[in-house]
Amino acid sequence: FMGAQPAENTPVALPPFKYVNKPAQQFNLNIGADVTFDKISEMAKKELLNKTFSEGKNSITITDLSIFGSEGKAVFVADVIGSLKGRIYFTGNMVYNPEKLAVEITEPEFDVKTSNALMKSAGWLLHGMILNKLTPYLTYPVKNNLEAMKTQVNQMLSNYIIMDGVTLQGKLNNLSVTNLSLVPGAVRIQANVKGNIALKVQELKF
Repeated sequence: FMGAQPAENTPVALPPFKYVNKPAQQFNLNIGADVTFDKISEMAKKELLNKTFSEGKNSITITDLSIFGSEGKAVFVADVIGSLKGRIYFTGNMVYNPEKLAVEITEPEFDVKTSNALMKSAGWLLHGMILNKLTPYLTYPVKNNLEAMKTQVNQMLSNYIIMDGVTLQGKLNNLSVTNLSLVPGAVRIQANVKGNIALKVQELKF
C-alpha cells in the first residue's frame, strides 16, 4: 500500500506440509499494490496548486484539486479562478506507461454537467486545449516505489528466520507491472515478481 498504513490482516493457517525430493527454487508471484486516491491527490496538488493555464486571452488558476474513482475512470474536481471562477469536473483513463514507469491520464474530458455549464459561460475552456496542457502534471511515477519494494523484499529474503534453526534465503530478480485497475479508494497496480528461494534447515529445537 502507498498512502495511509492499512490495518494488519488476520493471520491465516498455512497449507498442509508436503515433502518434495527436489523442490523448485524459483518463485513466480502476482501481487497488487494499492495507491490511494488521497496519496495521488496529494501528489497532484504539489504539481498543480496555484498553477495558471492560458488559452488565448483567457486563463484559469487552480486553487484546489481532489481525485476519486467512478465507473472505471478517474474523476478530477478542480476549483479555479481567473477568466472562470468556480468548480469544474473532468474525467480520464488511468493507464500504466511501462517506458516512464508511471501512472498517466489519457483521454481527458469534461463531465456532462460541466460541459453543459461551460457551453453557456465559458465555451473557450470547453473547446480549448487546457485539459491537454493540464493532464501531463497528473503523472504519478511509481519507479521509486517499485525499487523500494524490491529492495525491502530482498533485505527480508537475505536471511529470514522462520524459527530457531530454520531460515528462508532468496532474492527477487524481477518485478514488472502487468496491469492497472481502479478499486474503491485506490488505484491497484498489479505486478509480477520472479526470483529464487530456498529453505535452510540447520538444527531444529523443540
